[in-house]
Amino acid sequence: MRRILGTAFLGLLMCISLGAQKQHLQGSVQVDEPYLHPLGRGLVLAVTTVSIEVQAGPFIPHGVNFAECITQPHHGPNPIYLDAWQFDPKRKSALLTRHRGFQFTLNAANDKAACDELSFALNSPPTVGKNGILIFGTPGYQPPPLGSGIITLSKIRLTHPASAKDTKIESFSFVADVTLPPIEMEKQK
Repeated sequence: MRRILGTAFLGLLMCISLGAQKQHLQGSVQVDEPYLHPLGRGLVLAVTTVSIEVQAGPFIPHGVNFAECITQPHHGPNPIYLDAWQFDPKRKSALLTRHRGFQFTLNAANDKAACDELSFALNSPPTVGKNGILIFGTPGYQPPPLGSGIITLSKIRLTHPASAKDTKIESFSFVADVTLPPIEMEKQK
């Protein structure tokens, strides 16, 4: 009986570890005091007053951000970058900008491939595929498995009124939900 229960328990642990890994986090940041959280698989979530980053650990300020080439839009304000003007209470969109969705690659090799593909897609003319469909980027490119997250900011404090040119974000609190894809998806790539 113990052997059956032990085997069942081990099987359950394996199923859990192979499924998507979801994490619910909350914290706060101030200038020069980032929030750092290990996500597992060698990744670190870093939330600062200027950006949301996922890096290979340990965290390095201004290091390679695995969310940079994956999170859209690539033209215009990107949700991983936090600018004070976005939180001006006079702007109709100020409440919407508190919710920041992002995606990220899971390792340096996949991040480089995704960044190379983005560069090619943005800087090369499209090719014409079957049935006259325009293809931006490399025909047949398959994106790597991605993690995802959403951060909701609150209690945002600015150094000056948002309309001032030199205004910066001084501090904020947040809640975040981050999901890593199932391990088997990562192994398939």
